[in-house]
Amino acid sequence: MFSVNSPPPALSQHSLGPLLATLSIEVSYPFHSHLIGRSGKNINRTMKETGTRIHFPDRNRIASELKSNSVVIRGQPANLENARQRIRADIPVEFIVDCSFERINAIGQSSLLQYFSTTFDVLLRFFPKIDGVNCQVNIRGHQNGIKELKDSVIYFRQLMHSNLDTVVMKIETSFDHVWLIRDHIDKIVAATGAGIRCPDVSVLKELPKKYCVWIRGSFDQVHLASSMLHGLLPMQLMVQVPSDRVSRSFLVEAKDVDVLARLERSMDTLTIRLTSYEWNARNLFDLLRGYLDQPNIQTIMPNLPSNWLGIADITRNTFSTLLLTPVVD
Repeated sequence: MFSVNSPPPALSQHSLGPLLATLSIEVSYPFHSHLIGRSGKNINRTMKETGTRIHFPDRNRIASELKSNSVVIRGQPANLENARQRIRADIPVEFIVDCSFERINAIGQSSLLQYFSTTFDVLLRFFPKIDGVNCQVNIRGHQNGIKELKDSVIYFRQLMHSNLDTVVMKIETSFDHVWLIRDHIDKIVAATGAGIRCPDVSVLKELPKKYCVWIRGSFDQVHLASSMLHGLLPMQLMVQVPSDRVSRSFLVEAKDVDVLARLERSMDTLTIRLTSYEWNARNLFDLLRGYLDQPNIQTIMPNLPSNWLGIADITRNTFSTLLLTPVVD
C-alpha cells in the first residue's frame, strides 16, 4: 500500500544483538536538500547523534524522475523516534505573502534580505509576477522559531503598507497523504478557520502530476491547519523477527488503535509492517513492544505537537479503511 523507495532491509536479528527496525516517514522532497546539508553535513550529524542510518530516495537526484517524499530511518526503536523528532524539527516552515513590487524596489531587496535575516533569522525569496506590478514573497523560518517567523510576517506586511491579514502555505505532498486527508478536510477547515485546497484524487485515471495542498488564512490559522495536515502523514514501522516471537492477537489489537498491520513470512522470518497516521506514533511503538512480548524493550513516548490531539478526535478509527486504498506509483 505505502511504497518506500529504499533498498531492501536486512534487519532480521533473531535472538542476537539489539532489535533493529525501520521507520518510514514522509517529508516534502523540496526540503530534502536542506535536511541533508552541504556534502551531507546536516544528516551525518543527525545520524551520529541519534545512532541511526537515514536514507533519502536516490531517484530524487535525477531531474526526469518523479520525486519521492519518502525518508527511511533504520536503528533501534527508541533511536528511530529520536531521529524522527530531529527531522521534523529541522524542516523549514515557509509562508507566502503578496505585495507590491514597487514597494520592494523602493526599500531594496538586499536591504530586506539582510535586515530580516539578522533580526528574525528568516530567509526571504522574491518572485515577481507576470504583471510586473505584484510580487510573491516566501518567508522561510524554523519550527523552533515560530514566534520570530510570525513577527517577521507581521513586520513585512507593515513595511509593504499592506492591510491584508492573509498568508498562504504550499505543501508538496504525495498521493498517499492526499488519499488520507481527503475525507477530513472539511473538519480541519471547521477547526482552524483556514481555507484548504486539495488535489482531486477521486478519478484514478486523471490524477495530477504533482500533489500540492494550498492553505490560506491568517498566520495562526494556516500554521494550525498545516500542523494538523502533517499529523495525518502516513508512517510505517517495520521489523523482522523469528516467526514464533509474535503474539497471535496482534491483528485485533492493531485495529483497536487504528493501526494497519501486515505480516509477511519467509522461511523462519516474519516481517511485521505497522502503518498509521503520524499522530498515532505512540501506538505504533507500543504495538511493536507488545507483539514481540518483550517488556524489557524501552517504552517510547513520542514528542508530538499538542494540537495533534484535535486530529486524533477527527480521524480516530479511520485508518483501517485504507485496506481499500489503490496503489499508485
